[in-house]
Amino acid sequence: MKVVMTVLVRNEADILEANLAFHRNAGIDFFIVTDNRSTDATPDILRRWEARGLVRVIVEEDDTYAQGAWVTRMARLAATEHDATWVVNADADEFFLPRRGSIPDALATLPAGVGQVLASRVDFPATQESERLIASGVPFWRAMQVRDVTSTSSLGVPLPPKVVHRADPEVIVEQGNHAVRSPAWPAPPSGRSPFTVLHFPERCFAQLDSKIRLGGAAYARNTTLDPSVGSTWRALYEVQTAGGLRARYDAALPAEETLRAGIEAGSYVLDRRLATRLERLLPDEPTDRATIDRIRAIHAVGVVVGSDEVTAEPRLLEAWHAAFDADDPVTLVIDARGRPEEEIHGALLTEIQRVGLDADDAADVLVEAAAGGSLDRARVGCRILGRLAAQPSDGVAVTPGGRDEMRRAVLGGEPPNGGTLGNAEAEEIVDRAMSVEGHLTRRECRALVDLAAAVGRSHVVEIGSFRGRSTIALALGAPAHVSVIAVDPHEEFVGEHGGHFGPADRVAFFENLLREGVADRVRLINLPSVAAAAAVEGPVHLLWVDGDHSDAGVTADFHTWQRTLAPRATVAFHDAADPTTGPGRVAAEAVASGRYEFVDRVDKIVVVRRVD
Repeated sequence: MKVVMTVLVRNEADILEANLAFHRNAGIDFFIVTDNRSTDATPDILRRWEARGLVRVIVEEDDTYAQGAWVTRMARLAATEHDATWVVNADADEFFLPRRGSIPDALATLPAGVGQVLASRVDFPATQESERLIASGVPFWRAMQVRDVTSTSSLGVPLPPKVVHRADPEVIVEQGNHAVRSPAWPAPPSGRSPFTVLHFPERCFAQLDSKIRLGGAAYARNTTLDPSVGSTWRALYEVQTAGGLRARYDAALPAEETLRAGIEAGSYVLDRRLATRLERLLPDEPTDRATIDRIRAIHAVGVVVGSDEVTAEPRLLEAWHAAFDADDPVTLVIDARGRPEEEIHGALLTEIQRVGLDADDAADVLVEAAAGGSLDRARVGCRILGRLAAQPSDGVAVTPGGRDEMRRAVLGGEPPNGGTLGNAEAEEIVDRAMSVEGHLTRRECRALVDLAAAVGRSHVVEIGSFRGRSTIALALGAPAHVSVIAVDPHEEFVGEHGGHFGPADRVAFFENLLREGVADRVRLINLPSVAAAAAVEGPVHLLWVDGDHSDAGVTADFHTWQRTLAPRATVAFHDAADPTTGPGRVAAEAVASGRYEFVDRVDKIVVVRRVD
């Protein structure tokens, strides 16, 4: 297999070297780059890569931003002159991250009949702090390490995905690189994306101002494109022409406290995957040590909780430097001198929440108490941030107690053995649930009843309720003191398997719950899952995931709700028996991570349990 990447650039010196280095390391064999009238150091970077035999440069002097035509030219050259098997059409601000292995490894998993595959994008927004850091010379990838969970354009519309396609001499790439056409594979793109695209469209105001000034004017000169094409650039160009771009940009920059609140609420997530790789690939980026320390402190590398203040702990920063490339966990150190046990526990829990370790960051809290009651370390599982190995602090003491006691005090305890139902009672519940329209088999419905019956306290959360079949099974199966929370926006939606859902389902949902006498047992949160998570305070002991079955949808649901899970919590995924589907992939990756263990499979339900 040979994978060729095409890139269209104009004045991308701040990001181009990082882009080429990252993708070369990820398995791209060759690059075809069209340089459209660059006046910065972009041509110098390209000449260095061209001299290494890795890049073919096409100089394009036209100034109408005919992206579709220019990228089509490169994509066809990849097929006809460079023996490409697959072609990745990228922008300089996009980093195609394979879900596992290299880019060729990811493409090798696709069936032979698939000609094109979607790649969803997530934005890393500029912030007040990143603006200051980049203006002082810090590389964007060091300064920008927080991303959206779900991204929209500056006009508020969802980001369209990119498309990766098989090499074809007749391919046509549409403007924006969001769609391709070829007579060789007329079928639409595969929805099973092996990539996430990390997107850095606005890195600082100077970069954005230049991009919109040049790109917006080029669009205005292009009379062959429909005016709706390039709507984001065109709209920002109008704002810029009216003198309002700077004010609009500054007003949108989140402050540090906004980012932290967003991380805790599930709208932002800390993501160091690009930074970790580029730290290794671009070791000579000129940034002074003090600035690096400041960046890492901002991004919650480690903290010490004192009686009166929270400060960055230099020892943790040094440990970070020593083990920058590892992948978990971050360390929190608690100053426990002279503080009562309850205050120590509260301080740890507060600090976990303050740094926003949730979603695809926080896995679990492991508190190890050494013999004699001294605190060795308090580790918060965090795959993205890097492995830290802090040494014990002198004089730090806690009330004597083992690891299990400390964990129970911090996290509210492991779920006890829950209630049980007799077979006849459980089957009666299944009969009642199956009378409601839905997609669960009888065996799957019984599995949910049994899982709910085993919950001893706190919450059962359901993501995706439809008309209430699974909701009724959970509500009637769970002990009376356990709350059942149903999460479903009941908005117009076409499911991954073609099902149609909408507001009419909300009416049927309430009618069914009222008929079965469980309306007072269930709290409906009529919001999308990611937004609803912010309204639920854990711990959640049973999470039933049966919402958006797309790869991106299941990933967002699972990662967002992880922060609410109790130790040893159970997670059940519907339609997860096939590991190539979104639910199946997420369930399999959860087990492969070592943070969850496989428990059971019932028809298309896969059950896993959190490992603590």
